[in-house]
Amino acid sequence: MANKVLSVVVPTYNMEAYLPRCLDSVTREDVPDTLEVIVVNDGSKDRSLEIAKEYQVKRPDIIQIIDKPNGHYGSCINAALKAATGKYFRPLDADDWFDTESLVQMISRLETTNADMLITPFKVFTKDEIFTIKSEHLIPNQVHTDLQTLNAKDMRFFAMHGITYKTDVLKQSDYRQTEGICYTDMEYVLYPQDHVKSFECFNEALYMYDMNREGQSMDPYVFQKGALQFYKIFKRYLENRSSIPKHFFTKLLDFLHPFYFQIIFSKTKENDLYLNKIDKELIRINKEITKNLDKRLFHLLTLWRSTKIHPWILESMKKSLTHR
Repeated sequence: MANKVLSVVVPTYNMEAYLPRCLDSVTREDVPDTLEVIVVNDGSKDRSLEIAKEYQVKRPDIIQIIDKPNGHYGSCINAALKAATGKYFRPLDADDWFDTESLVQMISRLETTNADMLITPFKVFTKDEIFTIKSEHLIPNQVHTDLQTLNAKDMRFFAMHGITYKTDVLKQSDYRQTEGICYTDMEYVLYPQDHVKSFECFNEALYMYDMNREGQSMDPYVFQKGALQFYKIFKRYLENRSSIPKHFFTKLLDFLHPFYFQIIFSKTKENDLYLNKIDKELIRINKEITKNLDKRLFHLLTLWRSTKIHPWILESMKKSLTHR
């Protein structure tokens, strides 16, 4: 079997309706066997495991399967990272997919580069439009050694969808994601940065991010239910910020704090009992997070906090954040 250049983990829980689209994009005939796709079946109760096995028969040189009890997203990343043999590593959610042409080009490029982190543009599919997130000023196919060259706008592609790490960077840093809760993909963005000494940008959009699925984690109503889980992730960021490069953490917070606020300020029956605890924590960190908060978003949040949550506020915030 060929030496693997790229290991891709596909966390899968009850994704039978979407998994074929995802796996079709990484198993086409022209995809080289230097790709390793690790499908982690996270205790699915539908045909997800059966579908993964069908694709393993189709491309046994590419597809690996890990079948395990449900442990949420982070547990899938952790399991795959232990098994990964590729030079580079990245996730691909089962309800999303890769642009296959871009994948083939990227695998070829990964054979020659030695950067610790690769940044690729990605496309976002909403009900109303399709748009591409990419850097406007970083020179592609050139290794950069100073993360401070990144600006606030560049933070848009600092999401799981746009980042690929050298596997050794993750393993040597003993990287692990929090298990048992959702919204841990942002840990993948932040925590390895202290070990990233170089990065490179590609021109081609690799990741196709589908925001149209009902029940998708970015859905406003799912946001509300996941407020406490997201709060745990956010609190861990603050507690561990000493291990994250200061300039990187500050720029990322500057871009993402409206997103954090819309999660933490959710008012629902499920988390009303915990609001006092959350409010006390927010008072402590309020100055740091709000110093550059967009005024229009702050107005929406004030209205939101003084009443009950309204879906149109969430939608407005999400749209504003997306096109910022």
